[in-house]
Amino acid sequence: MAIRLPNKHRWSNTARRFCSLLTYLLMMLAVAINRDGITTLSEDEQETEEHVPMGYAGPTPVTITIEGGHIVSIAAEDNNETPEFFATVEEQLLPQWNGMTIDEALAANIDAVSGATRSSDAVIQTVRIELQKRRAAGDSDIQTRQTLSSLLTIKNICVLVVILMAGLLPFFINSPRWRIVQLVLNVIVLGLWSGTFLSYSLIVNTLSNALNGGRPNFQLSTFNFQLILALLLFIIAFIYPLFGKKGHYCSYVCPLGSLQELAGKSVKRTLRISPHTMKRLNMARRLLWAVLMLLMWSGVWFSWMNYELFAAFLFQQASPILIAVAVVFVILSCFLPRPYCNFVCPTGTLLKLSSNTK
Repeated sequence: MAIRLPNKHRWSNTARRFCSLLTYLLMMLAVAINRDGITTLSEDEQETEEHVPMGYAGPTPVTITIEGGHIVSIAAEDNNETPEFFATVEEQLLPQWNGMTIDEALAANIDAVSGATRSSDAVIQTVRIELQKRRAAGDSDIQTRQTLSSLLTIKNICVLVVILMAGLLPFFINSPRWRIVQLVLNVIVLGLWSGTFLSYSLIVNTLSNALNGGRPNFQLSTFNFQLILALLLFIIAFIYPLFGKKGHYCSYVCPLGSLQELAGKSVKRTLRISPHTMKRLNMARRLLWAVLMLLMWSGVWFSWMNYELFAAFLFQQASPILIAVAVVFVILSCFLPRPYCNFVCPTGTLLKLSSNTK
């Protein structure tokens, strides 16, 4: 009996965590449905539906104008991408095809815009699909080779490696020096270089895309690679806690949390906060999360998701105010342990609640 009780207790905790995760997943699904609705297709439409590249918040349709065998212009149609970020895609990405023939455009190595990688990748794939339609007898090998080339970039490989390192190595390596290396990699590779991080926008948009975009598509594509990265982040953030690894994403992966911890290590003197004050600040963080969720459930304000401090890593597109607030929290983290994580972060609060922790 003494041997079985711990096992029963462990399975009971796992069951509670699973129920908690399911509850909060359904809550996030409600947010996604409330914002974007559900698109239903008839059987005929489902049979003829083709794979549509999806950006951060849905499809990114384009209009291509061709005259004399050369591309004159490519214009973006209406979409749900964040306007501040997508404006850069329109300015820097779309003109790159101008003057090319269809064959030249399909063979061209077009790079995604830094800071708006997912939107850029979706636009690039959409353009290729549209150009393939324009060319009566297409050479599919060109598109396959170009897609493979776009996948096997140094950036994509580095992002995948850093995520796997952060997700696995802490179980085998317990070294303060190695932790500093991992934190620096998180900030540079996941934050500043690629903008790869878990956020409310990513969670809601991924759920919305799953509901409205699409059935699984196993073709080689940059979009599918981005989904793989998102899936890895989701596993670390939501599945690890089911097996007792609570807070792994926040502690070992999140680039903003890593930056705050690095800033804290630069100053030895820290401010002490009484347990009573900590309790109140924790309650305030959860109250803020509840208010923001209510605003989305009521359909009043969804755009706050675009202004989580994670977006400050995309400094080329982020607003100066957002960057300034992020800098303030980094400075505060020199004296308080991870102040944004502990006292504000809505995404972190969601992860804690879904894993049945405070």
